[in-house]
Amino acid sequence: MVTSGRLVTGLALGTLLSACGNGGPTSPGPPVLSILVSGWLERGAEIGLEVRLGGQLVSADEVVWSAGPATATEFLSGNRARLLEVGSLELTATVGDRSGSRTIDVVLPPQILFDDRVGGNRDIYMTRLDGSDLVRLTEDPADDSDPTAGGGWTVFSSLRDGNAELYALQDGMTGAQRLTETASDERQPALSRGGTQLAFARSEGGGNRIWTRPLGGGPEDRVTDGLLAESGIEASPSWDPQAERLVLMSTADGNADIWSVSADGAAASLVVGTAQAEVEPAWHPDEDRVVFAATIPGEDPELFLADLAEGTTTRLTTRPGTEGQPAWLPDGRIVFTIWTESGTGLMWLDPAEPDVAYSIPVSGPLPQNPTGVH
Repeated sequence: MVTSGRLVTGLALGTLLSACGNGGPTSPGPPVLSILVSGWLERGAEIGLEVRLGGQLVSADEVVWSAGPATATEFLSGNRARLLEVGSLELTATVGDRSGSRTIDVVLPPQILFDDRVGGNRDIYMTRLDGSDLVRLTEDPADDSDPTAGGGWTVFSSLRDGNAELYALQDGMTGAQRLTETASDERQPALSRGGTQLAFARSEGGGNRIWTRPLGGGPEDRVTDGLLAESGIEASPSWDPQAERLVLMSTADGNADIWSVSADGAAASLVVGTAQAEVEPAWHPDEDRVVFAATIPGEDPELFLADLAEGTTTRLTTRPGTEGQPAWLPDGRIVFTIWTESGTGLMWLDPAEPDVAYSIPVSGPLPQNPTGVH
């Protein structure tokens, strides 16, 4: 398979695939029919299809599509298709008496974690981006929430001991290991990419403070001690790719703003434009980019992207309704929560094409706190 464009963890982002029908002779002859495919080549994804005959674009209503196996694809209007099965897929386009084929490899979509309230109890779940392979990870009668994943571990906050404490689950094992034992509430855990470092919010003095510790045990440190104002709230920590800095929300300056805090004690406010409140930051797994939710005067909360290296901020979403709790997938896509009149829902978008967002089908009525499995 010949591809161009960016490849991420085996998935083709913005791919451009083309093939000549029936082997494509090199000598002059009938016009060559070529098939071009764009999108994420994974189960459940919608891809764009384009046909060119002799280099000229063919109108969608002139193309007849077929696939092998036929059950692996649902062809949609406007030269689009939905990929239904994992494996090798042959796409064939016919225009008049000319035909051409293109074989693509369809892979499994990434996994995500989230919490949902089903039957009156909130638990931790894992699913794929297309809503398949749903697994319930916790079943305690008390509420479990705020999942984070890294290095084969899942950490979450639970009320099973009366107040909010942190617990850890290792891949392939049953039973959760308790990580914290305090009279305070510990919520919003954040694992570093390799799963070695843990950051979390702990209730103190009527607010929250951000603490860190090694996941495997060791001293706990309040990373913002003496850096930010003692009054106010700190929340939503997220590690940089090297687990050397944190990005978090703080009201140290009176407003909800995004701060970067390094291990050597340096704290800096990230300038993000004219938003009234910036919350819920998440650091890209490989780059110095941070996605976050923010309110704009007269508008619902939307998602924004801060490029720390360039010092720029870009608005990602402009849809009606509230969007928040963004998190990164390992391949650079973003999952987030939407709030509607009927409840909540989970969606994902590609920051390269932020105007298009896709729903993640889950059966529960109140899913939230999605995060990628790294």
